[in-house]
Amino acid sequence: MTQFSSLPPSDPSADAVASLAGAAALGPRLGEALRAVAEESDSRSFARQLRRLAAAVEQGQPLDEAIATATTRMPSDVRGLLQASLRTGNLPAALAQWIDNRRAATTHWRDTLTSLAYPLLASFTALGVFLLYSWFVAAPLSEMIESFGLKFGRATQIALWCCEHGANLAVAVLVICLLLAAGIRLLGGAAAWSRTMTAMPVFGDLWHWSSVAEMLRSLRLLLEYRVPLAEALELTAGGIRDRYLAKTCSRMANRVREGQTLDAAAEESSLPRSIVPLLRVGKQQATLPEALELATQLLEARLRTISQLVIGLAPSVILVVLAVLVGGMFVGLMLPVLTLISGIT
Repeated sequence: MTQFSSLPPSDPSADAVASLAGAAALGPRLGEALRAVAEESDSRSFARQLRRLAAAVEQGQPLDEAIATATTRMPSDVRGLLQASLRTGNLPAALAQWIDNRRAATTHWRDTLTSLAYPLLASFTALGVFLLYSWFVAAPLSEMIESFGLKFGRATQIALWCCEHGANLAVAVLVICLLLAAGIRLLGGAAAWSRTMTAMPVFGDLWHWSSVAEMLRSLRLLLEYRVPLAEALELTAGGIRDRYLAKTCSRMANRVREGQTLDAAAEESSLPRSIVPLLRVGKQQATLPEALELATQLLEARLRTISQLVIGLAPSVILVVLAVLVGGMFVGLMLPVLTLISGIT
């Protein structure tokens, strides 16, 4: 297979004309193909945009004008996805493959979040009950017990302290975390949010490796359509959802244009070091798409291992910790009540 990074730079205007010609060759079937791709998409908004694009093409609007009009209302990664798919010269097929790549890359991340949904819901429910109990029940109960002259045990003192101080502390921490998350997302943008997610322990690896897998699959797709490497990297940067990784991909494209090989550019980036030898071998043997596929499989094997570990352990750990905390609070607060009842009887 040809080493695409060694191909001479192509004329962008000629590439655009060739891409449009290839897509237009589908003729009336292009609208039907775009609608079929829309049915396969997991994103309702993206599917809706594809249907609008299909309707514009079926009404006779030139494809480039239809895409230019449609992309003004789309997120940046969706615009990049359309532009990259158009560049291949086979817009519907490339779009379908790109959507499949994105779905495959995020499978482990979605499965992990799904497995944590119930434990996290239980945790927030318990937090809500604790706050209500602390604000409306604990203080009157403490005054009532003190009026009978009962002494609090150590467990009860800890439980009452948690009700008096822990509730406000929990609310303050929750508010600070929400404000930080909102500030990072609104002020820093999608790239800052992606970088923050990447820095998280355990879950950061799942986020980052899922994004890298999407990037590698997208890059392989463009190389298989014989798009030159530097341009393929730039198009990939525009079409992936992780905007922090997209900046990394753009920097790699610039380095490739300056004469670096893909493995050298990857070694200087934030990509996992384990995939660099595979890229080097792909360059040496002129099998870069196959090397990208192997690198993707390597990352997905790691993703499976970590996601299975998290799915197997995290829900149990969360529920056990929650049970211990709730049980301790219940015992600490109910002991004086039981003592009071036994004294009265």
